[in-house]
Amino acid sequence: MAEATFSSDRWVRDADLEGQKDKQTKQRYWSHLRRRGNQSSVCVSSTFTRNTPTNTDVLGAMSIIFWTITLVVVVKYMLIVLLADDNGEGGTFALYALICRHAGMRPANNGAPDASDVTLSHYSRHSGDKDSKSLSRRISFRMKQYLATRAGAQVSLLCLVLFMTSMVLGDGVLTPAQSVLGAVYGLQVKTSVSQGVVVGIACAIVVMIFMIQSFGTGRIGVLFAPIVLIYFLCNLIIAITNMTRYNPRIFKALSPHYAYYYFRDNRHLGWVQCSGLFLAITGTEATYADLGHFSRSAIRLSFLGIAYPVLILTYLGQAAWLTQFPDQVSSTFYASIPYGDGFYWFVFVFATAAACVASQAMISAAFSIVKQSITLGCFPQLTIHHVSKKVISELYLLRVVGFFNLLWWWK
Repeated sequence: MAEATFSSDRWVRDADLEGQKDKQTKQRYWSHLRRRGNQSSVCVSSTFTRNTPTNTDVLGAMSIIFWTITLVVVVKYMLIVLLADDNGEGGTFALYALICRHAGMRPANNGAPDASDVTLSHYSRHSGDKDSKSLSRRISFRMKQYLATRAGAQVSLLCLVLFMTSMVLGDGVLTPAQSVLGAVYGLQVKTSVSQGVVVGIACAIVVMIFMIQSFGTGRIGVLFAPIVLIYFLCNLIIAITNMTRYNPRIFKALSPHYAYYYFRDNRHLGWVQCSGLFLAITGTEATYADLGHFSRSAIRLSFLGIAYPVLILTYLGQAAWLTQFPDQVSSTFYASIPYGDGFYWFVFVFATAAACVASQAMISAAFSIVKQSITLGCFPQLTIHHVSKKVISELYLLRVVGFFNLLWWWK
């Protein structure tokens, strides 16, 4: 059989997927905000479940949240991880494919690069030089040589990739349940509805989220963008009000020494409570996987320009409120809403809607990951529906939606 030939003409301007997505940046970068602001409604209340926090505890928790978001999301993901894309695709499997291609161990064709890959600007034949004066090039050469010649290293790398991917998919199951249930919990703060009613409403909302997946990220993003923006604006109003009313000096909590005091005073309990504080970055790993749905510039602009400052102010406002009402920590987000019942129910509606948006974000990331794993032969073949005529990475997988539904109801 004659070898297939590839021409560079099929990659006109060589901007490939990145160029296609940039055309839709103005419309769609707003919808990427959806996930980042959602955990502010459950993070603090999920942390202090065993004790009533002191002022030092509140300042320490705020310090940990601030530095965790800054170091993990801003420094790691926004500045470093987003650079490691595989021709516009992100996610663990995209990174794995990139490593395999440059190390000469691509499983699809025993290490030989595709002819179509060679025409891409993202592809390079250069893989390091053992005699180079550059330390990074010498390390690159040795790493490539080690991965290409050691079967055990290749298997270990694949197992690590599968493990990390399963954790992201697990987050795709957890996020809808946690986010929606946490938002609907606001009903119990102002009314006498039972826990069963709250759970029933949350179940109905989650079913609706899975039913609208076939419309695609682009169309859904148009609907979700104003919801998230209004939700962020509400958070900003609440935060500024609580900081000015209860503790204008709360900004001192940004100092890292309060994090040290937190662990010093709480010892083992402090480390246990960190599981609640880390909810502040839940879903961040999907930011990388979302490179197939949004351009790199859209993700950075939406987070650094809007989500990050609003998130920090939101947590500062909650911390300021908690310094005056530590006994109400179990319902921090909703109990701290000022300006009466009218504004409360307005915030409740948009908080619930924003939770739906955050859930959809994790599901779309799961679609990208499953599609990449199918391409690399690490997942059973499934029917993939492309729901966009302009962006090839917008996908819908019916069986994945059904599987998530099954796991969620079982959980």
